[in-house]
Amino acid sequence: MTNLYYENDQFEMSFDGLIFKTSFKNKVNVTEHLLYDMFEKVSELSHFSTRYCITDLSDVGEISPSVKRIYRDSDTLRSKVADAFVVPSFTMRVIANLYVKLYKPTIPTKVFNSTREAEQWIEELKGGLSYNLKLG
Repeated sequence: MTNLYYENDQFEMSFDGLIFKTSFKNKVNVTEHLLYDMFEKVSELSHFSTRYCITDLSDVGEISPSVKRIYRDSDTLRSKVADAFVVPSFTMRVIANLYVKLYKPTIPTKVFNSTREAEQWIEELKGGLSYNLKLG
């Protein structure tokens, strides 16, 4: 399948039919408005198909508490299989891991140093999911 791609001055997204990748630009602050714009692009690119997600937070500014709540409770998450967050900063990674532990996502969710580590984890999950589907 051809990669679907979208880019603007605040973020870029790609979808290969199974893995959805998002990264932010220019230390953008993630507001509710920006999040809803992103949700709209997710639905356009993926048509809510089942997907694994990698979100690179390396170049993000601030994320408001309301954005975290909306993201956690959003209908766009229903078709997600797993969530990987890339956070290269040690301090931000500690905060992100604490957030994951506190909110206990209903899908596998991990925080990584690099996109490559996140991709490897997703490949492992895909292999396990494939194996479980064959057994089930």
